[in-house]
Amino acid sequence: MVQNSLGVNAVIFDIGNTLVPTTDFVYKAIVEAFTSNGLETPQFKEMYNISGRSKRHVFPPKVYADYEKVMRDNVYLLKPFEGSDRTIQALKKLGYKICSFTAFPKSVVNAMFKAFGWKMPFLSSDDVEEARPSPMGILKSAEMIGNTPSECVAVGDTIGDVLSAKAAGAHAIAVTTGLFSHDELQRGAPDVVISKIEELLQILK
Repeated sequence: MVQNSLGVNAVIFDIGNTLVPTTDFVYKAIVEAFTSNGLETPQFKEMYNISGRSKRHVFPPKVYADYEKVMRDNVYLLKPFEGSDRTIQALKKLGYKICSFTAFPKSVVNAMFKAFGWKMPFLSSDDVEEARPSPMGILKSAEMIGNTPSECVAVGDTIGDVLSAKAAGAHAIAVTTGLFSHDELQRGAPDVVISKIEELLQILK
């Protein structure tokens, strides 16, 4: 039985900028999707407003479909953060349940997991009706692995990740490998803020 200061036995990972650096990857897909549809491309600074949110709830349907295809076709360009694989495997060996809830489309997640050799249950933006900071994704993730939210810790890189976890009654750990600083993430009142994914092991060992 796992033991830690948070009293959890399961970890719900975000993917983009939590386990895998995706800022440039996502923005390039946005640029290509908008350009191919003859639309003005959003400025990079607007990424802060939609980071961690499903683009299905933000983009026009045709733009979203093209955005999904561009990402799916270019997954081979991605590599996980150093330490992501090691952290996932170490947590599994310690007895933690592992899953993911991500704003990426299901087809993109499947392509990522195949490329990285990752095997874990996940929920994508295709599986939930409400985007972060709604608690729906965390609640469904906990249910998927047979846990109550309070037995789970959600790990993510955005304020929305933190707020959705807290609203669901789960614990929240924020990581500063995305677009948000330590101070910005603290505004969501996570249990802990870490600077890289490997530090999770120090908290959950």
